[in-house]
Amino acid sequence: MSRLLLFCCCLLLASSNAFVNTRPNLQVKKSTTKSLNVIPEAFTDTPETARTYFYIWFFGGQGGATVALGQFPRQFSKFKSLFEMSEEGPTAAGETVGLSPLCLYPRDISKADVDQVLSN
Repeated sequence: MSRLLLFCCCLLLASSNAFVNTRPNLQVKKSTTKSLNVIPEAFTDTPETARTYFYIWFFGGQGGATVALGQFPRQFSKFKSLFEMSEEGPTAAGETVGLSPLCLYPRDISKADVDQVLSN
């Protein structure tokens, strides 16, 4: 009896749709999007024109690096002048704020100086 029951169960499992999607709302739908080209086809119709278009974009994008390299000496000179002024000028002595060295300020600021600035 148990062999017959096992045989029937095997037949039912083989003919069942256990992992098959039978509902139409869950079926994969075809994509209706179309690809859009950013570069017009007039520029990329031959390899030579595509290559020149690449050079324009590649070397044109280097402008940001050029500006950064041009600004570095100016920023560095401002940084050096800030550190040269670290011991100059009057300061109200006393308790300090506890300024982090990561702020790249040459010395800690006293609370009396901060209060003086904020009271103006």
